[in-house]
Amino acid sequence: MVDKYAPCPCGSGEKYKFCCMGKAGCEDQYRLVLADQSGRSLQREDEVARRTEAISLDLEDGRLPQAKRKARSLLDHYPDSPLAHFFLGTCHLAEGDTASAIRHLELAVAGDDRMEYLFNLGGAYLKHASAKNAARTLAQVVARRTEDPELAKRAEEQLAWLEQTTLKIEGISLDEHVQQEERFEVAYQHLRCGRFEDAIHGFQGMLAVRPDHVQSHGNLGIAYAYVGDKQRALQHLDRALELDPEYEPAIVNRRAVLDLGPGEKLKANLRLEVEHYREKVWAERR
Repeated sequence: MVDKYAPCPCGSGEKYKFCCMGKAGCEDQYRLVLADQSGRSLQREDEVARRTEAISLDLEDGRLPQAKRKARSLLDHYPDSPLAHFFLGTCHLAEGDTASAIRHLELAVAGDDRMEYLFNLGGAYLKHASAKNAARTLAQVVARRTEDPELAKRAEEQLAWLEQTTLKIEGISLDEHVQQEERFEVAYQHLRCGRFEDAIHGFQGMLAVRPDHVQSHGNLGIAYAYVGDKQRALQHLDRALELDPEYEPAIVNRRAVLDLGPGEKLKANLRLEVEHYREKVWAERR
């Protein structure tokens, strides 16, 4: 039975029902089009399977450059293939390029949320120091235990490590850390978008819970500089540097704030870097 609401095979762009339906020979032509499309689809699946098998062998044998080159070639030929994005993302993850790995693995999951895709994406988030995204993605793998018990077990182990590490380093649970990460990100977006009073309120809320949070002090100092409160800006930038003398964004931004006159509002763009400190701390945890 031909789908009467499908595009008409004549190429008009109209639905089959409102175009050639009922015309002599049209239904036979439609079936031929479907058969041709099905044949091309099967040919593509065979080609992708053959090429991904070769990539898998290269990865298993440690031939990362060859695997990456083949994965890139596969994606060039099939840019909408989740499997191609998965393998290229996995290659980036193996070489330590977590940003590129996340980009391709997110595209893979968007096209096909296989457990393996989710698991590798969770691992990429973990290496990229995004506890919130890692926790949520790995939890999806655990929730689908019946599909692949072994992969779910590995995801559970990574979540347990994340929970223990968060508790050891920060003295709070993983759930609490995720909530605070979300609160920080909201305040950070206010700062980036020029909503300085909202940013001040958000970072103050962070510091009420974690008074020694380096990035919140640094970004609060920036927000105060933009509203013309030089004294408070320096107070929080100095506190950030007391907690971490090597916190480079605060070092750079403090110089700019020192040049402000009384009541003068900052006009230049200071360095806003959400990843800097988090990556430093998480590198020590690994």
